[in-house]
Amino acid sequence: MYRFILYALLVLGLLNSPSLFAQEWAASPTQWQGGVGLILGVPQGAFQRNITDPGIGIGGHIGYRVPQSPLMIGLRIDYLIYGYERRAAPFSTTIPDVTVDVNTNNNILQTNIFMRRQPRNGVFRPYIEGLAGMNYLFTHTSIHDQSSIFNDNDAIASTVNFDDAALTYGFGAGFNLRVYDGREKRAITQRGVGAVSLDFSLRYLNGTEASYLREGSIKRQNGQVTYSAFRSRTNLVTGMIGVSVDF
Repeated sequence: MYRFILYALLVLGLLNSPSLFAQEWAASPTQWQGGVGLILGVPQGAFQRNITDPGIGIGGHIGYRVPQSPLMIGLRIDYLIYGYERRAAPFSTTIPDVTVDVNTNNNILQTNIFMRRQPRNGVFRPYIEGLAGMNYLFTHTSIHDQSSIFNDNDAIASTVNFDDAALTYGFGAGFNLRVYDGREKRAITQRGVGAVSLDFSLRYLNGTEASYLREGSIKRQNGQVTYSAFRSRTNLVTGMIGVSVDF
């Protein structure tokens, strides 16, 4: 993994050399980029031994392009669910004839500041980036009324059963594939979207130690609840398919 990242840094660094793209910087009227996508997260190392299933979620970013530079600085937020339990239970011991759905999610909320190096122009725009931030791991339980056909109504009650946080840092690589270019129109009218691109990326994030729950960690017996927590580093590889917009 580390050799792959170092190789990507070298190759993409050469692709993004200022001399190669100097003439293109002045032609790009967009300074901001935003994006959203679907994410698959695979735990690594000790984290993988405790959390065997990958996490699935959604993420997005907002970034600012440094003028006359291939650099972008921004904020990235990703939300992953790596465990899910659903069960039916009586509403209470005094109302056992009313049944509700009890949903428990094991979640990771990643918040990272990133610096990206990427050419401003071109249909195919590869990039590399460094990231640093935080993993917030939490288990959330909510109660839902079974009367809803799709069970998508607001929760009757909810609580965070367990949570912890870990610092993260790492690297990523990916590329944008432009599917719409409206930069000339935007340069004239000063309105509208500059470009729309498909966004594909892979990131490796080292996470410091944290405590967390997984499926089956919550035990209920005789009206009492106990938690079997795990603790390890929280290293994670994430892959994303999404859409980015330059504006």
